[in-house]
Amino acid sequence: MSFASSEESKNFFDFLDIYYDNSRICADDQVVGWLEKRGSDPDFWHETALTWDWEAGTDVLHWIVRQPTCEMATASWIIIEALSGSDLYPTAADYVASNLEFFDMCKEIAERWRAGFYTSNRLGFTKQQAMIFDQGVAAFNRQRLRLGNPALWQLPRAAFGPFTGKQAVSPKDAVFERGTLRMTRQHFQGIYNGTLKIPK
Repeated sequence: MSFASSEESKNFFDFLDIYYDNSRICADDQVVGWLEKRGSDPDFWHETALTWDWEAGTDVLHWIVRQPTCEMATASWIIIEALSGSDLYPTAADYVASNLEFFDMCKEIAERWRAGFYTSNRLGFTKQQAMIFDQGVAAFNRQRLRLGNPALWQLPRAAFGPFTGKQAVSPKDAVFERGTLRMTRQHFQGIYNGTLKIPK
């Protein structure tokens, strides 16, 4: 398909975004602001962490792990997923040439765990998620011990689970798909029913 102008192209793709199965809520640089206004929702944050597309960056995850109501299981999933598949180094200086946003988030989670910041242990993992998490913990510990258990990556025992709490309740209004914040189809229909023709 060709377009007469870039404006026409933009309008077409904006239209597609409205009628996408899960309509986009806001621009990527507005997502953290949207989360702040939405308020505390550890279940939503937990589901977001478990299904996060790491190609979308770390801003959303970094915001989640800074919230006082962030679940232990959520914070641990994020740091283990992040570090178990990457090379560990013993000091912060070794990460200067690496992805500093990624490193800063992981370092902050470790510091918050050591400081006792994460206190809620209400949510857990499915059997499949628990297996993935345990494999990640084993890989993380192998690397950590190979380096002589540097202080940078020392975590309290509780950070390694097991996390046997209930499953998170899926949000009815929003979901992250491949890192993009979108309105659920159910919520979209509730808002626009009778106004727009919803594609089947």
